[in-house]
Amino acid sequence: MTSSKLYHLSDFRYPYPFGSSINTRSYSAGSGFRFGFNTQEKDKEIYNNNETYTATFWEYDGRLGRRWNVDPVVKPWISPFASIGNNPLVKNDIWGLSDDDYTIKKDGTIEVKKTDSKTDDFYKEGEDKPFAKLEKRQIKAGTLKNEQGSTNKQSFYLVQFPQNGIGFTSYESEHNRYVQPEFAAVLFAVGIDWNEKYPLYKINFGDMSNINGDVPLNHPRSGWGHMLGLAVDIRYFSLNGNTNRTLTTDEDFSTLLNQQLVNTFIYRGITPTLWRYISYYNNKGKLLKNTVAEVHHKNHLHIDTYFQNISKINIVDPQ
Repeated sequence: MTSSKLYHLSDFRYPYPFGSSINTRSYSAGSGFRFGFNTQEKDKEIYNNNETYTATFWEYDGRLGRRWNVDPVVKPWISPFASIGNNPLVKNDIWGLSDDDYTIKKDGTIEVKKTDSKTDDFYKEGEDKPFAKLEKRQIKAGTLKNEQGSTNKQSFYLVQFPQNGIGFTSYESEHNRYVQPEFAAVLFAVGIDWNEKYPLYKINFGDMSNINGDVPLNHPRSGWGHMLGLAVDIRYFSLNGNTNRTLTTDEDFSTLLNQQLVNTFIYRGITPTLWRYISYYNNKGKLLKNTVAEVHHKNHLHIDTYFQNISKINIVDPQ
């Protein structure tokens, strides 16, 4: 079988490590082909020489191997202006946004490693395959406003938390199950810990943020409450493990199970501080230890991480 088609080489380039062309070893027929090193789109507007590359979350100088903007994913071990992990021979980063691997460890900590995959991957310690792979979306600074008129001063990322998983389920719709990745790792860890102790009972999560980082549908506004992907409500357990609107005033309210739930979050690094844990109490209700009383929380426990970092998140240098 023969073909009469002719193919023409329009461009070839021998680049230096970060994509800058070696002048004597490049060729272009002027075809207008827009893409080059690391699958990035070339940008002529700055230098007029195709030495600048642009992607979803960055623009960088191929001669210096440095970004024009800071990396939106903070990496304590490397400059925020570094690109491709300073190692373009081994790594790639087609989005300009390095993602994370979270390993839930048995000692109560959660280990985080920055990677160049397109998803945040979540692992149990000792397992090679992730039990969850979640894509994240960026919420830019200044796009959210609370009831006092304050806006979010920093950009952040959200992942969609799954409907079901190890040790948990969710009463929430898919549009209202968005949390920040580190908080998702804590929820996964709590579910795994819970499943080891109480495999017959499922934690019932809900009332996270919506897809845009705002309050979930039909939820009242209160400061930053349930915004920014940093809070969750959990239905109380009854004595038989039911989570269908159990009240603190019910005779079958399980102080044992609900207190154990609070203790599991503390074990995973959500330390009890003012308004960190909210439960319900009046002359007929029951106040759980390490929680703050609030009359509106008679059928659910509220947990958030607004005012303090998660104490057992350990960021590890992948190098």
